[in-house]
Amino acid sequence: MNLARRFSLNNIDFKLIEKTDHIGGKIYSEICDDFILDYGFQIYLDNYKFSKKVLDLNNLNLKKFYSGGILIHDNNLKLYSNPLFDFFAKNNNIWKEIIPLAAIFVNSLFDNKSGKSTKNWIDNDFNTSQSFKLFAKSFLRGVLLDKDLKIDKSIALDYLKLFSLGHATIPEYGMYEIPKQIYSKIDNKNQVIFNEEVNLIENNKIITNEGNEYLANNIIIATDLKSINNIFKLGIEDVGREVTNLYFKTDEKFLDFPGIYLNGNKNDIINHFCMPNLISNKYSPIGKNLLSVSLFNSKLNQKEIIQQVQRELKGVFGSVTDTLELIKIDSYFNDCFLPQDINVKNMINNNNNNIYYCGGYVSNSSTEAAMKSSEKLADYLLRN
Repeated sequence: MNLARRFSLNNIDFKLIEKTDHIGGKIYSEICDDFILDYGFQIYLDNYKFSKKVLDLNNLNLKKFYSGGILIHDNNLKLYSNPLFDFFAKNNNIWKEIIPLAAIFVNSLFDNKSGKSTKNWIDNDFNTSQSFKLFAKSFLRGVLLDKDLKIDKSIALDYLKLFSLGHATIPEYGMYEIPKQIYSKIDNKNQVIFNEEVNLIENNKIITNEGNEYLANNIIIATDLKSINNIFKLGIEDVGREVTNLYFKTDEKFLDFPGIYLNGNKNDIINHFCMPNLISNKYSPIGKNLLSVSLFNSKLNQKEIIQQVQRELKGVFGSVTDTLELIKIDSYFNDCFLPQDINVKNMINNNNNNIYYCGGYVSNSSTEAAMKSSEKLADYLLRN
């Protein structure tokens, strides 16, 4: 969609084919019972360098999460606070880890090579307490959406640097405000076609599930890897990472921490949870609270998932969690990080020089990566 914005600003003719009924792809917020439900747990890092040049962050009125988190392990709660933003936080367990964390940071300056999984990196190179290892694993599972942390540690390290020096945020009225802001800058909105999914691309022809055909001199693939895999029959395995989110409402504010709770209990299915209305009060009606719970693909059915999540929460917070009422449970897909030996561009093009590609799957699935790749492609096309 950022490409459409650039083309609109430069009076370049385009058509944007969107398979859903809304713009923004995976960045979406649904309103249910006056609660704002972001599609999956999503955040925007306020120290993203590139996307802040495109977005009006003041207009989004970003609300900050507490920098750090609380680890739950064996029903004990441990605070790990970022001392750069809250130096005097009480009961901050990060101070016990400062020396080994400093060593990890120094080592990363000289060794940022790929080839080691994030799990192996934490297990073998973190000379920290076991509790902090659990904290780091749960945190990075949520960031990378990778239950087994197979993703290369160089990617995890890049994210850790961003989180260390900036804040996780959400727009005051939900993550969907980000694509809405970009969409507002497109003049010829009649060129955006909703509810059509591309099934086939041949040379200059695009065919959708509605049976419509579109001709274009240049075709830009700005979708997710799962769709690309289907359109071009690439045969790439593991094209999506599934994350399940549950949203509960309650009158009880049994959490008072405006940040993330990370689950370090081995046999639990919850990875992390938070009350978004403690970060932005627009996420819930006055006097109500919203609990967002994230977990990875489970073999349990939906009823069993709901029951298990409620048991795990009750084990930590007690009977107050009996007040939780389910608003919604759903699963969301995000792109995988591609192995380095897979070149999607070469696989897609098949000698078709009129096909270009951009999106989060190019490097990682963050908002920053998606916008950066689209902006670079727009610069190239406008020059040529």
